[in-house]
Amino acid sequence: MKHNWQYISFLIVVMFLLVSCPSGGSININREAGFAEQKILVERYFSGTKEKDEETKSKKIVLNAAELGFDPLDSTVILQKCFDSDADVVMVPRMESPWITLPLRISRPMTVIFEEGSILEAKRGEYHNGGDSLLTISNTSDVSLYGYGARFRMFKEDYREPPYKKAEWRMTIAVRGSENILIAGLQAENSGGDGIYLGRGQDDKTNINIHIKDVVLKNHYRQGISIITVDGLVIENSFIEDTEGTPPSAGIDFEPNNPDEIIRRVLVKNCVIRGNYGAGIQGYFKNSNKGSEPFDITVENCTVRDNLLPVFFLGFEQGARGKLVLTNNDLFGFSLIPQIPEQLEIIKK
Repeated sequence: MKHNWQYISFLIVVMFLLVSCPSGGSININREAGFAEQKILVERYFSGTKEKDEETKSKKIVLNAAELGFDPLDSTVILQKCFDSDADVVMVPRMESPWITLPLRISRPMTVIFEEGSILEAKRGEYHNGGDSLLTISNTSDVSLYGYGARFRMFKEDYREPPYKKAEWRMTIAVRGSENILIAGLQAENSGGDGIYLGRGQDDKTNINIHIKDVVLKNHYRQGISIITVDGLVIENSFIEDTEGTPPSAGIDFEPNNPDEIIRRVLVKNCVIRGNYGAGIQGYFKNSNKGSEPFDITVENCTVRDNLLPVFFLGFEQGARGKLVLTNNDLFGFSLIPQIPEQLEIIKK
């Protein structure tokens, strides 16, 4: 994600500035239904009552992580054993202190429930590899990650100073080459990269059908969410705020790394994107060209405010093409309105 920031600064100085007028209604982000859904799952599989009947047991293998132990100093081995087990449903319960861990990976279908009040925390003094992420979902399908009332926590300020080398890829959650993934309810904060990253997996596989809902992404180093490649993405009912550290520092950034990566069937709806050091929503398509698949992004019923810019799309020099649909949004602040290239279609409703 290397940008010509002198060029961008030049645009900021010389391009026409337009104050965006609020046009949408107020955002009502209500997560009660998600909390109720998670509670039902916990009761169904982990209540220990007669309601957890034999039929349910026979259909699903369930595992409470605490059954394998808990180490307040480092629970990496315990949690990774859960994710590598044959369990269909894993619960990470609330403990008296956080589940402290090195990077973790999920690479098979499963449902993981982080109980309300639980904390998954990066082990301090670790994560020296620039690509170390707290949790990676890689080359798999059908993973559901519930975390209503739970937190994923890293330590951004640590990674900015020696002995850490500068890097921007220490994500809280990285999804790579996976399909039918749900991330719901959790708060992810203080990463050394992105709150959530959607990138290629093995054999250059793209992500397909990703659903992110009811999340809070706060105080990340590079982006709240980076979308590198995806075919089918819904981001809804979420807060994305206070990104700051290294450019672009956007709330959401759409940015293919290669011409054959796609950004298709994307819907961002009913979100609040605020207080980010860069743009609220950015598209950067310099690595796409005339042969790339056209991108397709809809932003609907969102409030985008207190960012450097609300919406900023650039990087069409190589012939990238696509459509951006803006429907019933409140876009506050100064927007750059450069000369829009003919291959970028913007539809405002």
